[in-house]
Amino acid sequence: MALDVAPSPTRPKLLLSDDELAAIPWVQADIADTNAVNAVFKAHKIDSVVHLGALQVPFCKADPVAGARVNVVGTANIMEAVRANDI
Repeated sequence: MALDVAPSPTRPKLLLSDDELAAIPWVQADIADTNAVNAVFKAHKIDSVVHLGALQVPFCKADPVAGARVNVVGTANIMEAVRANDI
């Protein structure tokens, strides 16, 4: 499954076919929302994680607080959910 704040997989569509995307459950949630991240882990019985959620320099420069929320708080949320679920 994939978690993204975007409602649809715009960026993954650049790399994957429609059939490949259809095989991946898409969950819209904010990585900086601790409760949302924990709910996703519980609902989808996550057993491994590839964490690619981040904002890059232009976005962080434009909005440093949002950059910190996503890059720092979001990463901490993922790591804590991994730890809580013994992954």
